[in-house]
Amino acid sequence: ATMNELAELCHRCFEPSTNLARHANALRAPGSLSNVFFNVVGEASVAVLRQDGKAVGCAQLVPCELRSEASELDRGRRAFWAQYICVDKHYRRSGAATRLMHWCQDEAAASAQGSQAESAEIWLAVILENKAA
Repeated sequence: ATMNELAELCHRCFEPSTNLARHANALRAPGSLSNVFFNVVGEASVAVLRQDGKAVGCAQLVPCELRSEASELDRGRRAFWAQYICVDKHYRRSGAATRLMHWCQDEAAASAQGSQAESAEIWLAVILENKAA
């Protein structure tokens, strides 16, 4: 899948509160969406789920360091941020997001072994109104 295709998928999944350009930029440069809790410290990894040749889900995992706003005690500790976990509405409740989260866990564990990360801890933000998540 191209980054534009994934940006369109993310836009469809998170409408109406987002715009396509923002997703395209965040997929290409994950630090652009970095929030007050993280500093991006490496290249992001992306997983894509396909059905009938179409991207129906994606995840982006970003290596980061925790900032003091996240935890003064853990400032500078390495972790992973699941910036995107999105599944097309027609493919939800099929286990797709679970498969993407398992990919995040596997990817974080493999990356932590080859880096300075003490663990494969993953941070994920979820909109409170998203009861299914």
